[in-house]
Amino acid sequence: MKPALPTLLLLSLAYTAGRSPQLPAGSLRSLAAAGEAASYTTPWADSSRLGDTVFHSTGRVITTVAVQTDSHWVVRPPISETHVGLPSGPSQLPPDSLCALGYTATTLPVVPKNVLVDLDRTHKCHAGTFVQIRRGKLKNSDGNLSVDDALKEISQWPWDELCARVKDSTILGFHIGDDVVSKEWGPAPIETRLAQWDSIAGGVAARCPGAPIVVRARPRQLAKRDHWEFLTTAWAQYPGPLPRSGTPGEFFAAEVASAKKQHLGLVTGVNLLGGGCGPAETGRCLPNIPGTSLKGSGKKTYQLSATEFIEYKTAAMNDPYVCASVDWGWGPQFKSNFHSRPEIQEAAKALGQIASKRKRASCVQR
Repeated sequence: MKPALPTLLLLSLAYTAGRSPQLPAGSLRSLAAAGEAASYTTPWADSSRLGDTVFHSTGRVITTVAVQTDSHWVVRPPISETHVGLPSGPSQLPPDSLCALGYTATTLPVVPKNVLVDLDRTHKCHAGTFVQIRRGKLKNSDGNLSVDDALKEISQWPWDELCARVKDSTILGFHIGDDVVSKEWGPAPIETRLAQWDSIAGGVAARCPGAPIVVRARPRQLAKRDHWEFLTTAWAQYPGPLPRSGTPGEFFAAEVASAKKQHLGLVTGVNLLGGGCGPAETGRCLPNIPGTSLKGSGKKTYQLSATEFIEYKTAAMNDPYVCASVDWGWGPQFKSNFHSRPEIQEAAKALGQIASKRKRASCVQR
């Protein structure tokens, strides 16, 4: 009988690392008489390092030529070895682009058959992501928000593997909803809808206890619910210098204060593709922060100028309470050249340096 390939591989890794499998003292029983299978067994255990991953295995030696593996698991390195500074980047960035563009955070809609491959690519780029429930999977046949449909969707996710990637910080949190106070989700009163979001968060918490669970809504919007039982984290995105928003410093200070009051962690971000003040004639630009005439992703919106990008994003990352900063959104999805603009690439490098020096906060503040 020949050993199975995975066992041979593990043994080979162990010897390559200069170690032999940890077998008990004594010799294995000789093969029995010709044609008779040996019955002597002895346990073994070993671990080997390959790159930044440690492989552990245990099993039983059945004969001098047969090994059966009882268990095989992986321990990835702690956060300090792979992730430095504040996770930062645009949302919905394909994993393969994380390394190319140098960002350290994004979002990833979960397609069960693809998600583990995408997470492995993210991990190799020393980045993290907020995995999210696909928008359409949150709705019933009437197009309204449905707790039952959301729970049915996440029941198909590979939870053991996902929770392991929370522990190594490849998954920064579970992103369960977007624009959560929008009328898109149905006619239910806002208090009822917020309770529904908390129930969906409860489904995630039951499968991966202790993981950050996020909705992309400002803390001041979420304050209409008295107590969040399962939701852990809010998400404040600066919409641009509109009259109701104020300066980025004022905006984020108010949202941090609200998040602290509700004991919610906080992700921040800026609207890259629709949060610009536009050309000077709009009269919306803040003093000494010029905009650009480049059209945004929505009607009568503008992309950020490089100066706006640096000013708004620096404010978003400024408070030590912030646990990550992820912006809306990734240019090519909206036929935008935002990330290919040379001045934006230079601004992104400068912002990356700021993020790298920021101490990481927890997205769970309870």
